[in-house]
Amino acid sequence: MNTVGEYLEEIIEKCGGFGRFQFVLVIILFASKISVTWTMLMMSFAGAEPDWWCVEKDGGNETFKSCSSMDNSTCQRFRFDSSMSTVLSEWNLVCDKKSITSSITTIQMGGVLVGGLVVGQMADFLGRKPTLFFSLFLISAANIAAYFSVSWEMFAVLRFVMGISCGMILTVYLVWMYEFLTISKRAIVAGVPSWTLFAAIFALVSWLLHDWKYVHLATAISAAPLLLTWWFMPESFRWLVSHKKFDDAKKVIERMAKFNGVPVPDLSDLEKIALKEMERETQRTYTLLDLFKSRFLRKNTLLLAFMWMTCGYVYYAISFNVQKLSGNIYLNMFLLSMVEIPANAVTICLNNKFGRGKTGILFFVVCALGALGVALTDVTSIDPDLEGQLLNGFALTSKLGIAAAWVSLAVLSTEVYPTVVRNIGYGFQNTAARVGAMVAPQMIYLSDIYPGLLYFLSAGLVVISVICMYFAAETNNVKLKDTLDSEKEKQDIHLGDTDKEMQFTKL
Repeated sequence: MNTVGEYLEEIIEKCGGFGRFQFVLVIILFASKISVTWTMLMMSFAGAEPDWWCVEKDGGNETFKSCSSMDNSTCQRFRFDSSMSTVLSEWNLVCDKKSITSSITTIQMGGVLVGGLVVGQMADFLGRKPTLFFSLFLISAANIAAYFSVSWEMFAVLRFVMGISCGMILTVYLVWMYEFLTISKRAIVAGVPSWTLFAAIFALVSWLLHDWKYVHLATAISAAPLLLTWWFMPESFRWLVSHKKFDDAKKVIERMAKFNGVPVPDLSDLEKIALKEMERETQRTYTLLDLFKSRFLRKNTLLLAFMWMTCGYVYYAISFNVQKLSGNIYLNMFLLSMVEIPANAVTICLNNKFGRGKTGILFFVVCALGALGVALTDVTSIDPDLEGQLLNGFALTSKLGIAAAWVSLAVLSTEVYPTVVRNIGYGFQNTAARVGAMVAPQMIYLSDIYPGLLYFLSAGLVVISVICMYFAAETNNVKLKDTLDSEKEKQDIHLGDTDKEMQFTKL
């Protein structure tokens, strides 16, 4: 056995591969995404603009969506359609306050960015388990507090806190999950459309409750019960090994084997193999800087960061812009979610058969074509009914493409980093995605002034991402690494290589 990573991969296989233990763990970790999905997409409903009217001072005449009264004075009283209650109707965020809604969404994404930054170091220092459960408590508490918001300023602060918790959960859950899975199962599990299903359910919940306060309460309720799983969920045995907690790691492995109904594998060599590999490295705490010290990690970190930024921008630009599509907002929210299911199903097969890179490029191209279609339709004068159908069709195509490409990108991003910096690396990429997501609400606002801007920019960013994916490392059928090896630089394989014998870098 050459490395501790290869040794631990074999241990998982001997413990039953994907057995009952992994199944329960995956279900619980996927369930942690329910509150995250609903919180992240909350402003697509809570920030929607119901029909409204300016009410004259005498309470008589009403003017539809007019920011001035009949005497040309600034409108002071508004009446909103009661079919839905959003933050706009709660605090009259129209006219001169119209930009506040997009700013709140940007603030939320800023919180996700901060969460992604701090959680990498936190999860690699404290462990995956305490980090994720703290995040679940935080997101539940913040959603409950949002119900009692008395001003949009208070609401904005709470959205920032929710964003932090979302960034933390999104960074930790997938890394924690992957560290219990074998190579072949990682791509399959990544393709499970959990986010898609939860987003579709969110559309249904929003339609049933049609009140932003009650939707926040429902989100809090979805997270709270998961706190009780603390007594079942194990710490990542890979993390325990990388921190020399060998006895604890053996207990987790023994428990995994027994739960799966197989004999406990021989673990007598675990400590020796791990310590031998760790001797090559200086015993220290790893930081974000370690992602940029080797040529391999530096190149791939930067390439991945641009692609994550693109995915964050395009995905949330489409999601938060749902009200601008033709038809019912709830139905459009549902369709934009469900369209990801066939994309994820295809991605599961393609990721393992053709690799993460080729699969990502394929769906980036699909996304670019859809985005360009929306942009051109938006700036072309055509029949309104046809325009609505084209906008919806191209938007769904673009959403399908970016969602599937993001799945491939997420798998690649968790596999390219060794255990000692995996959460830091994945956290950095999540942070890059939030930079794009922060820009998206502002582009939606500017697209009211400059038609097509939102999607022209989307198409351009995705085309550049195709180039980035071409030169990124391919990690298909490569075992997870656990330590950094700085003895020498080795060349990595990517789609641009012509030498089929070139080997993936052993980190």
